[in-house]
Amino acid sequence: MKKKIFLHIGTHKTGTTSLQKFLYDHKNELKLMSFYFPKIGIHQYSQHKLAFSLQDKHPLKNQLKLWEELVDKIKKTECDNIIISSEEFSNIDNIDNIIYLKEVLKEFDIKIIVYLRRQSDLVESIYNQQTKDWKSPRKEPIEFFINNDKLNLLCKYLDYFTFLDKWSSVFGIKNIIIRAYKKNVIKDFLNIIDCNIKVENKVFFNINKSTSAKALETIRLYKHLNESIEVGKFIYEVANTVFPAEKFTTSLLTKEEKILIDQKFIHSNKKLFEIFSLEEEFFNLEYKCVKKEKLDRLDIMKLLVYIIKNVKSIK
Repeated sequence: MKKKIFLHIGTHKTGTTSLQKFLYDHKNELKLMSFYFPKIGIHQYSQHKLAFSLQDKHPLKNQLKLWEELVDKIKKTECDNIIISSEEFSNIDNIDNIIYLKEVLKEFDIKIIVYLRRQSDLVESIYNQQTKDWKSPRKEPIEFFINNDKLNLLCKYLDYFTFLDKWSSVFGIKNIIIRAYKKNVIKDFLNIIDCNIKVENKVFFNINKSTSAKALETIRLYKHLNESIEVGKFIYEVANTVFPAEKFTTSLLTKEEKILIDQKFIHSNKKLFEIFSLEEEFFNLEYKCVKKEKLDRLDIMKLLVYIIKNVKSIK
């Protein structure tokens, strides 16, 4: 009987970090239940280095050596089930690298697990993450990507059918497990792999802290100055204090903008639903009507007043 590999390929912003931290923290308990969570290719909480190695058009041999080490570890483990997780697998463009992946794991039974969320929600969440990330050069307003048809700069796999068609053409449709993203992703994932490890409700937390629209706009504008990151981090903390996500909306898009984004992918989604036998209601089409908040002059004054009162906090 072949060992089974559950390859979780994301996507981004679908609770991946929380899931991976849970798997990493409970790897010893999982092993006792015959689920092996390899240390090979670990970056932060999961096997991101394995995914990174396949993102190059022509991976170097020393990059692919990780996969050889992984196969060796899988053969030696007494566990019947192996869990590999990285949302970075979603960014593999070259189908030849997906074919390589199947070939190097040909001795095992492979199931691909992927979580999807409505495109407009993903766009909003990824834009939020990229804008507040100091390593990211993202400083354009979100309207730039919508009005100029540049959504692919935020995320290159928004066309879900085209994205998953590559994976299914290599591994077969029956081996692709597609789920709609919900808050209880950890329990859902464990249910998919038939693992009955106990999960306490306290693990369902968002590692990537939410940022309100006004706080995000503050840091976006600061990025244009090309000034010190340290001062920028201080301003970001101030903005999160003055405009906390709990009191200010985190919505960056109006209902109309969300609908406009989702309409671009109606035909792709329809093909996805048909080919993979998903229900038409796979994505919840109910749009939450929240007022789109923008930073105004009074908000800038609030920030200045807070900074002046807490000037000693600035190094």
